[in-house]
Amino acid sequence: MKKILFLTLATVTLLMSLACHRPTAPAEQSEELQTLPSQPFNVEGRLIIGHEVSSFVADGDTTEYWVTDTTGMLQELYRQPVGEQAKPYTPVKVALQVTDCGKSTEGFAAEYDGVYRVEQIINIAPLAP
Repeated sequence: MKKILFLTLATVTLLMSLACHRPTAPAEQSEELQTLPSQPFNVEGRLIIGHEVSSFVADGDTTEYWVTDTTGMLQELYRQPVGEQAKPYTPVKVALQVTDCGKSTEGFAAEYDGVYRVEQIINIAPLAP
């Protein structure tokens, strides 16, 4: 009985460890790596942050980007012009330095045209009426 239990446990452990192993694929075969990030550049436009939303649309464009923040300050600075009592998803005017990371295949970001990684926050202000 102990031998059967031991063999069952060993088999389950082996199968679980094999399931957790993910082979490394070359970049051209990886679905997650669409393109290499570009060089940082400056953009101006409209930023919206909310529950499960972090989006940016450049002035004069309709392409909507998911935004990730390397500065760690974007949400805090976003709250300053909109205020604590603002309606959810209030847009603000921003000037940012970003890197275009291409299209994502994972999570909420996959629903957007691409991903911008914020490298520097140049300016955040209330959206003019």
